[in-house]
Amino acid sequence: MKFAIIVIIILMIIFHNSDKKESERKPNIERKSGNKEEKELTLDDKKRKRQNQAKFYHSQKEKFWDSKEEFKVYKMIRDIIGNRVLVFPHVSLRELFVPKDNTYRNRSHLSSYHIDFVIFSNISLRPLVAIELDGKEHNEESQILNDTFKDEMIKKYGIDLIRIKSGKYTKETLEELIVKAIRKAPIYCSECGALMKKIKGVEGRKDFYGCSNYKDNNCKNTENIDFNIL
Repeated sequence: MKFAIIVIIILMIIFHNSDKKESERKPNIERKSGNKEEKELTLDDKKRKRQNQAKFYHSQKEKFWDSKEEFKVYKMIRDIIGNRVLVFPHVSLRELFVPKDNTYRNRSHLSSYHIDFVIFSNISLRPLVAIELDGKEHNEESQILNDTFKDEMIKKYGIDLIRIKSGKYTKETLEELIVKAIRKAPIYCSECGALMKKIKGVEGRKDFYGCSNYKDNNCKNTENIDFNIL
């Protein structure tokens, strides 16, 4: 009797493990089958499939701005910089950086982060200053880690990331921070958008900024050594 019970238990274990392995293989089989079916679809069928994805899986965002304060800060920045540079809100890190291992997963990871405001050179569209409006949620651990990641990424551009605390700034304090950061940022040519380089003056002349595109594209644009955008 005991022997029969042991045999039944062993058989149950074998069948259980067999079912488990089969269930583990099934998703892979289904994925392969799905890929095969996708390849067999006509272009029109694939387009209809994408149209259905657009219709049923996504809905329109009701408001562009995350808060009234964010829009208020945007208008402040516009007043401060005028038309001399450009400011864009909600700039994805994927628009500024490319992963070293350029896989879809790594690109998606960059896409999940954005900077509240980025000030760009109006010709080269190179970033000059990044600005983050930090609310109460920025004290939470998950947001602290996200902010740490963004801080390190922006450093790669050699520009400042200004962080202002919600409700703890004025237009005057924001202007002071922006002007200081822009004057530290790289200078780009107003004619072709290339980086401007400091050139040593000869025969008693003052140093000046010259376009780095001078040799390749004969851009002769120059700027005074004490040139500032703001």
